Amino acid sequence: MSGNKSDDNLNTALDRKLRRYYRNQIASHSISNEIKNLPDNSGIRKLVNIIAYGADVIRRLRNRTAPVVTFSGVDGAGKSTVIENLRTRIEKQLRKPVVVLRHRPSLFPILSAYTKGKVAAERAAAESLPRQGKNTSLLSSLVRFGYYYLDYLIGQWYVWVRYSIRGHVVLYDRYYFDFIHDSRRSNIDLPSGMIRWLYALIRKPDINFFLFASPEIIRARKQELDVPTIQQLTEQYRTFFQQLGKHDADKYVTVENTDLAMTMKIIMGRVTRLAA
Repeated sequence: MSGNKSDDNLNTALDRKLRRYYRNQIASHSISNEIKNLPDNSGIRKLVNIIAYGADVIRRLRNRTAPVVTFSGVDGAGKSTVIENLRTRIEKQLRKPVVVLRHRPSLFPILSAYTKGKVAAERAAAESLPRQGKNTSLLSSLVRFGYYYLDYLIGQWYVWVRYSIRGHVVLYDRYYFDFIHDSRRSNIDLPSGMIRWLYALIRKPDINFFLFASPEIIRARKQELDVPTIQQLTEQYRTFFQQLGKHDADKYVTVENTDLAMTMKIIMGRVTRLAA
């Protein structure tokens, strides 16, 4: 007897349609309709299958999603150096692409881009010293903060879809925490308690690092801030991270950045566990 089974000897109508489909004799929608009409795909079983399928999709996305990592600290804490080192190591050792974002998702341009143009506004922002804004208007501060807050509220999901679920590790050079403790950098004058409360509504990064060093070391790297300001901001950040770390210590990590090799060992170890 020939090893080729005739259509008449196949067990079910679906078997026969599959045979004809692989012979290019019928269209794929005919197969789909046959599968939809199976007893296992009707009634309550259909609902159970849909739920199981959705859970499997979510599980697969979670397993392949790359982490979002943020770095905070005063000017001179060494964020840029650490981020560049981390970027190189992730790309070479973990073989994963990396995206570096400045401060926020940047789904929306900086406000001055609407008057100066995007290129000119970004160049001016990069060349200007921090904390030079003189804004004290409540209305102006609310408008500015609302604009940037919306960028985080929507942008973090945009970052997750565009980068994270596609396997790109996202590194933030500064993050939302600056609005809480150093809103003058963004020319905003609002109560820190309100800004901190609104953080609860934003999609959270996978891990946040606060880098610090002594005022002497900070000043040797950059002389943009005076010693009292360095001390004040460092204490505010450290207390904030300690408070959040009580509930989720793995997500809020404080690192004294005086020895780059040791700093990278600590950070790379934690990021590898998330990204590998």
